[in-house]
Amino acid sequence: MPTAAPLRDRLIGLPLQRSTFDQIDRLGELIGLGHALPGGRFDAHLDDEGNLHVATAHVEALRSAFPARPDPDFLELVEQARRSRCTALREAWTRTGSHEASASQLVAAVSELLTRVTDVMPYGLLSKFVPELLSDALVASGASSVPALPAPSPGAQLTNALSRLAAWCVGQGVAGEDLARRWPDVDPGIRAPVEAFCSAHAGFGPVAWEAPGFDDPRFTLRAIASLGALPGAGRAAPVFEDLTPADDQATDLAGALAAWQEFTEHQIWYVRTAFHRGIAPLLRRLAASVRVAPHRLLFLTRHEIAGDWPSDVEIDHRVTRYMADTAYLHRHSIAPDRPVEMLRERA
Repeated sequence: MPTAAPLRDRLIGLPLQRSTFDQIDRLGELIGLGHALPGGRFDAHLDDEGNLHVATAHVEALRSAFPARPDPDFLELVEQARRSRCTALREAWTRTGSHEASASQLVAAVSELLTRVTDVMPYGLLSKFVPELLSDALVASGASSVPALPAPSPGAQLTNALSRLAAWCVGQGVAGEDLARRWPDVDPGIRAPVEAFCSAHAGFGPVAWEAPGFDDPRFTLRAIASLGALPGAGRAAPVFEDLTPADDQATDLAGALAAWQEFTEHQIWYVRTAFHRGIAPLLRRLAASVRVAPHRLLFLTRHEIAGDWPSDVEIDHRVTRYMADTAYLHRHSIAPDRPVEMLRERA
């Protein structure tokens, strides 16, 4: 078995999110190339320190086995699996509501969402080389060009929405940096549009769930301050819509490449949105149902959530170990109280 070399150090710190990486060794079979790997398994894993290890020999084995001229059946196999898993994840977080539910029902709901996130995780690694292989195959087929990246890009859409919020804040006579310092003690009329923006754009940010991103009002308001001087907008608060990726059917090589480019732009968006829009609200409700501090559930694995929970002593040990990892916290700009704050019940 090849030795898996570190690809990313200190990538994920929370045990709950780390446990969603436990199927990344199946990525070979997801593209119909498991036969190219020893035992059909891709040598990749996330260790207890949150370091991502990947065997470069296995990456090369998949590159070599990938067909130089993929036929329609192969493309449909690869695309149907990726598309169905992304759709299932979106549907799972959409189904999380505020209706009455027992503790067992909440456990089932959060377990399903965690499973759906786990199903999508291998595609993050596949996106590091499959688009390149599809591009090479397209060029080899005689195509004069490859599909352009989606336009406007998710980043451009985010910037546009942020600029609209910033211009509106200017129109209200308030500055982003001042609001960030005072948050959450701000006027409700200002607070509501900021929270609406954060809800609609919760998927934009670092891969680590608890690392601040656009789900965090203070992060968002500081980003507004960094935009500089903008003309003020009118009195009406801006309306923000969810940014949902296209879900086109890939019928040929160019279509498959375009679909992978779309996914690559949204791969973190999927897992962060699932957490902030689905998993986190369910964890708050589950914690209230069983009377534990919500942030402690972040220190269980997905299998423990669905089965036997560890002892309080073991959870305390995991929390202490996480808080002592100052290198990880500093790298991801995570304040010590961030796990508690992001699972605090919303007003």
